[in-house]
Amino acid sequence: MFRVNKYVVPIIVIMTFVLACNLSTASKNTQADKQIPLTGDQTPLVVSVPTEQPPQQIAEPTATAEPTAEPSPTPIVHLVSPEVTLPEDKPQVTYDQESIRSAEQKEAYAGDQFLIGRYERPFDQEMTYLPFIDIIQSNLIRNKDTEFIYSIIFLLDNPSLAPDEKYGFGIELDTNLDGRGEFLVWTQLPKSTDWSVEGVRVFKDANKSVGALKPMFSDAPSGGDGYEINIFDSGNGADPDLAWSRISPQDPTKIEIAFKKTILEDSQKFMWGTWSILGPDQFDRFDHNDYFTYADAGSPTKSDKGFYPLKAMFAIDNTCRAASGFTPKGYEPGLCPVTPVVKNKTCVRYCFNTGNQTICICL
Repeated sequence: MFRVNKYVVPIIVIMTFVLACNLSTASKNTQADKQIPLTGDQTPLVVSVPTEQPPQQIAEPTATAEPTAEPSPTPIVHLVSPEVTLPEDKPQVTYDQESIRSAEQKEAYAGDQFLIGRYERPFDQEMTYLPFIDIIQSNLIRNKDTEFIYSIIFLLDNPSLAPDEKYGFGIELDTNLDGRGEFLVWTQLPKSTDWSVEGVRVFKDANKSVGALKPMFSDAPSGGDGYEINIFDSGNGADPDLAWSRISPQDPTKIEIAFKKTILEDSQKFMWGTWSILGPDQFDRFDHNDYFTYADAGSPTKSDKGFYPLKAMFAIDNTCRAASGFTPKGYEPGLCPVTPVVKNKTCVRYCFNTGNQTICICL
């Protein structure tokens, strides 16, 4: 029978205890590797154990849309245009004062009547003469069988000689004969002798602010907004053929404007006068003597003590008005002087409209 030595059991017990202690120490040392005890002012050191990241999915490339070109504007299609050769009807003519005769004296010879809406101001603020906008005559051709009415503005000099300047030429239409303009047909300096709608606009005064309280007479400051509705702009509008302009093929000092009779709406008669301006558009300033006071506008005439020279209102010229489609009675606001009666061989009776009465003198 096998006998166990009396020392074996104690030795086994001791070895078991030692092994258990070693295992406990190893476990504590492993935890200590993860967090190191602090001494003094040390900052805790945390060791992050990286974790396995899931594999990233690579996005498949998407197709890039091809850039698209901007849509082209719809071309303007013209159905009718003015006649190349103007109708041979005898034109209606208005004459305007020209300022070249007194330009060297830096003043207008005559014709500026600010308080009743007549302007002879083809000068800049230094009173330098501007012959390119000095109107000397205006014609109107109205044939019952043609679709267009034609206006010709005669200038003292050719504006194309100074092409970089900003010009404006136009005809104002008073369709109810009260002195308050209803429509304004306007053009920039045309680029050629061919009819074109480029730079041509038509305006309407729908709220009847043009002329303020007393049309043609100064009501400054009135606070009106002038011709506030643009019904045609270089072919854009309800009718792409409504208005055209060109430089006269016969004479570069003449600006020709053509507009359809449909502009007149239901009216068959109207008063008309022409305009010439150098500088920015002024559609919101009609009537100008309602927008500026006389003192603010200045005067081109030296005899106007306290008002000469020109101030805020310069580089502008207009004509008196003529009647189309009817015989005027003589008191229509803005009406040009007329010579209805020759009394005898030595006297011509001239009549002038002053707004509320007609004054006639015999010369």
